[in-house]
Amino acid sequence: MKGAIWNILTIATLLALTGLCLLFLTLFINPYSAINPFPPPTLPPTVAIPTSTPTLKSLPATWTPDTGGSIAPQGTPRRPTQTLRPTATGFVLPSFTPTATNTATPTNTATITLTPTVTRTYTATIDQVATNTYNTAVAGQKTLEALNSLQTQQAAAQTADALTAIAQQATDSCIATQSAGGTCP
Repeated sequence: MKGAIWNILTIATLLALTGLCLLFLTLFINPYSAINPFPPPTLPPTVAIPTSTPTLKSLPATWTPDTGGSIAPQGTPRRPTQTLRPTATGFVLPSFTPTATNTATPTNTATITLTPTVTRTYTATIDQVATNTYNTAVAGQKTLEALNSLQTQQAAAQTADALTAIAQQATDSCIATQSAGGTCP
């Protein structure tokens, strides 16, 4: 019983929805229909403004003589004329005159030579003879000192490599300036 009430309400809702869709479709197709509560305003009639219409010009009528079916030749008959043949027209072909063109070629070529970089490898040695707590602490402190020393050496090597690269760039720039005819400080 409870499900039947919901089914009836669902069918009624679907019918109402279908009716509304048909109403909107009718108003969309014809907005001037009688069921539209807010019809659009009626448009004023179009005004026909008189315009000038050009009159086509025509040629005047021509007079054609009536010969009665036969045309009598008048005057002496004419002979056909001869068309002149084409004559040769002299002309001169243009000739080719080679001209010298100077092409600048560079003579100095800069040669860049790369110097090998030095790679330093450091190995830390650790004493592992710790037998008691004191010796373990001393060994740990030595390990930290060795690591700090290794980091310092690696930073110095990186700085030296960077300075070498900067010097190489300056040398290359100087060589390029000299090859272009300039001077290097």
